[in-house]
Amino acid sequence: MANRTILLSAENGPILAADDTGLVLRLSDRVVADLARRLAALPGAEPAFAPSAPAPAIPLDPAILGDIDAWDVTRQGDWLAFTARLPGAGGTRRYLRHASGTAVLAQTPGPVQGIFSIAGGRRFNAPSRVPDFPFHILGTAAFDDPDEVPPLFDTLRHCGLDAALPAALLPRRHAAFRALPLFACAATPRDADDLTAFRAALNRFAALAAALNKAPRIAAICLEVSPDQALPGQDADAFHRTLLSQLDSIAAAVAEAGLPPARLLMTLDCGGWWGSDPTRARIASEGLCRLALCPGAHDVTLTGATAALAQDRLGQPLHASALIQAELESHALEARAARESWTAPILCLVERDGPRKLRALFKSTAPLVIDAEDPMGAGPLAGFALSGAPEGTRITEIAIDPQDPRTVLLGLSADLPRDTPARLDYAMPGAPDPDSRRPGWAGALRDDWQGETGTGAPVYRWALPTSQVIR
Repeated sequence: MANRTILLSAENGPILAADDTGLVLRLSDRVVADLARRLAALPGAEPAFAPSAPAPAIPLDPAILGDIDAWDVTRQGDWLAFTARLPGAGGTRRYLRHASGTAVLAQTPGPVQGIFSIAGGRRFNAPSRVPDFPFHILGTAAFDDPDEVPPLFDTLRHCGLDAALPAALLPRRHAAFRALPLFACAATPRDADDLTAFRAALNRFAALAAALNKAPRIAAICLEVSPDQALPGQDADAFHRTLLSQLDSIAAAVAEAGLPPARLLMTLDCGGWWGSDPTRARIASEGLCRLALCPGAHDVTLTGATAALAQDRLGQPLHASALIQAELESHALEARAARESWTAPILCLVERDGPRKLRALFKSTAPLVIDAEDPMGAGPLAGFALSGAPEGTRITEIAIDPQDPRTVLLGLSADLPRDTPARLDYAMPGAPDPDSRRPGWAGALRDDWQGETGTGAPVYRWALPTSQVIR
């Protein structure tokens, strides 16, 4: 993957690429089918393989399913199909059960949608609840026992935020009378050098889709970037290159599994409430900003940071925090699937606007807002601060530019010489606050987009914490 160069790309991935062996052209399914039809018509061509007819549907007694309210049971191949009234908001609908087991899944239209994550323990350990549509969300994580043949899928017991994401998405689709897809979820540990578990999860996902005679499609791969990933001696540029290399490896694993390129939802993991190393935090956040602005050939969407999410005493997200993050990611996924712009506000450039003024320019899909309630306790400067400035030079005022709602204006207490290598910090970690049990990356800047969890809690797109050199 490192020697591959993308020459032409579209929304759903690379079209024309070059590697060490030559040019690589990706053809659409329609073109491939047309070529197969034409080749079969050539003189002397071997007759095309005729696929076997589907197995006939055999009616069965509903009692074979046990003591559930089900009827119209048929067996077709390895699957039992039936209509039933089962727990959840789905009501009466068609379901499937594999002949080899008792686990039930919903019979759904379209491809199987995959939700994968490569992250730390906080994401996997996020509290989960029984979703409103439990038979639309399955588990296909890597199977741990090498001596056992893995089942096609796992019933949903606990998949953390990977299951909470489709659990937030499905009720909105149901309320809008839209199709309810089947989601397969798999969480894998964050390890830059080992994607073994991720590859196993991809293979299990593809096997499930093949067994259902459906196309596999990765809806999203959710990645969390942590300051712990910053290595000694790295700067933001090196961290950016490391992240790009990791995304290349992930893309290669997806391609090896025979799956189309995946959409990436990325979050800054701000660590536990007890605090983070400021130097590594600055490197990781600035490097992630650069990745969001310069993602290479990858489809990267920045969902934000975990700075606003409260934790328990062990540093794990509270149930309300997990709902907020899942709701945010589900909106990002739905917007990007509809080819709409979606991003948390990202600080792109800080420039002098006179001797005592700065302009901070953000990439944002909606106008910026300084939150008056300040839930993270950022203070009157909304989390902005100077580093490397002369003693006595500090920020005295901030405001959203009335002429450009994606720009923040900052006033200074003294002149800032142009030869001073100062930086503008936003929401960099401070002293731990055991009372709030938030990670301590306090900021009050967001855009004016707002969502809502199923429990009625507001959901905001907070600006990404970062640090940028003042130009």
